[in-house]
Amino acid sequence: MHNNAHAVAGILSFFEVGWYVGNIYGAVNGAHKYNRHTTETFLRNLENRFHLVSPETRQTPMLGVQFSLGF
Repeated sequence: MHNNAHAVAGILSFFEVGWYVGNIYGAVNGAHKYNRHTTETFLRNLENRFHLVSPETRQTPMLGVQFSLGF
């Protein structure tokens, strides 16, 4: 039997769409945070491994690299 409950269907659809969009937003936000953290960790490890001068600390617009040859 159909009771023609269009108002109830509309309200439930509204909440379902809101829940669905909220999950997509949360997933995109989480992916951006993960990518930002992974990039920062990679760059930090790269700076530590090759003794790179970070852009925040240098005064001139050039990249300095220091190699140590442990002979």
